[in-house]
Formats: sequence, C-alpha cells, structure tokens
Amino acid sequence: MYLLTPRNTLHFHPDVIRILKKGDSNITSKKEKDVRQRELLDCVSESMLKFLVSHTKELVMVNSTLLLILAILTHAKGDATEAMRAISQIAAEPFVSGSLENYHIVEHTAGHLTLKRLILNDADRMKDPNNTVLFSEVLCDTVPEGSLKSWAACNRGCFILLSMLELNHPSVTEQIKSELEPIKKSLTKMNFKGAQILLNKL
Repeated sequence: MYLLTPRNTLHFHPDVIRILKKGDSNITSKKEKDVRQRELLDCVSESMLKFLVSHTKELVMVNSTLLLILAILTHAKGDATEAMRAISQIAAEPFVSGSLENYHIVEHTAGHLTLKRLILNDADRMKDPNNTVLFSEVLCDTVPEGSLKSWAACNRGCFILLSMLELNHPSVTEQIKSELEPIKKSLTKMNFKGAQILLNKL
C-alpha cells in the first residue's frame, strides 16, 4: 500500500508518517524523495495490476481489501482496463435477487461497496485529461444486455445504478436509461428506498 500511495493519512497513522519524514533529510540518499517514490511506483505497478486480475474474486468480496483495490486502480501506472474488466466480469454473472445459492457481488456486503466506490472514483478519472478509461464504461461494455435491469430488483443494485447515473457520463447514462425504461412501471411498485430514488433519476 505504501508503494502505491505513500504517507496517505487514509492508510497510515500520522505518527508513522512523522517518523518517516525524519528520513527525508538523509544525506546518504542520492535521489530526491519524489523521484524515489515515482521509480518505486513504476517498478511495482504492472505487478499490482496483474495481482488484481489474478485474485479479483477474493479481493472484491472482502471489506478489508476494498482500499487496496481502489489504491491499485487509482495510483498504479499503466493501463487498468484488464483489472477493471476482471471485476466487471464478476458483476456480469447471472443475478437473481435474494438468491442464497448465487450470492452476487451486487448484493454482497463488500462487493456492492467495491462497485460503488469504483464508480464514484470515475468522477475523478473524468477530470484527468490523461485518463482514457472509466470503470463504469468497462462495466457497461462487459455485462450482458439485461443485466443492469436485473440489478434494479434489489436495493443495493438500485444504488449502484444510481451512482452510475450521477456521473452524468453520456454513454453510461444512455445505456442505463435504455435498459431500465421497460421496467419503470415495476420500479413504482417496489417499496425499498433505492428503487424510489432511482425512478426519480430516470
């Protein structure tokens, strides 16, 4: 985690950061701190992205690894498309609301948070002129037609779809509204909060 996002107070206690700062003035260091950090990040980025692709299922279903996933996709250098697609392929699995045999990422406690945070992170990626890939776009391109519509059958699924709509990304918004148009009447009959908010957004 430190190689990806050094001295980030989200991950490291301020006391630890203060101790590490004492080494910044080390006269034996041949390179500036920022240069060292950049070179280390360049060195580990490819391996981090491959690790995420190879261990997607285990990582997205555990609360404690959510921050690691976000750190890899946010800070690792290189093309994150394959890592995003690996997560999207799990979301593309058939979904039946309330199924105990097929506990889908959309309803999973940690899994749905992972999807929401990655979608919310797209708002920052959209502001970066050097960024060419969004998780929401990869997700929409990966899930089969009709999958997004099935997510609206549960509260957590509705909030995931709502997060995507709130990005106001043209192609993402168009696809979601197109898939949900046939079920707007069904949404009016659902009594959970997510469905009501989603319907208002449509």
